[in-house]
Amino acid sequence: MLKIRDKQMKAFSEYMRRQFEDRMATHLRRTFPQATSGMTDAALLSLIREGIERADTYGIKRTTDVQTFLEFVACYGLNFDSDPSTAWAGRVLRDRTRNPSEKMYLLHQLRRERGGGE
Repeated sequence: MLKIRDKQMKAFSEYMRRQFEDRMATHLRRTFPQATSGMTDAALLSLIREGIERADTYGIKRTTDVQTFLEFVACYGLNFDSDPSTAWAGRVLRDRTRNPSEKMYLLHQLRRERGGGE
């Protein structure tokens, strides 16, 4: 029987996270070129990591949901959830009656309705 040790599992998790971060950097550069053009690779990676941590505070953990959250970070800035100009987004994120995927879907729909993004 195969047994995976904690150390191996941690290394695998870190590898998967780095892969996700790399995919998100490529995605954000391609999808939001104006927002990311002035960023170095290191700055974008830092923004992605901070965005992942911020998403986690709302219970957002699924890959597709985190991607949507990071798209909002690229469009509106890291603090879009507390910025008065995007108060609508903060209200959705703090809504305890919706699960994280519902919140991300609703944010995506609201962004489209408002014509947000690049």
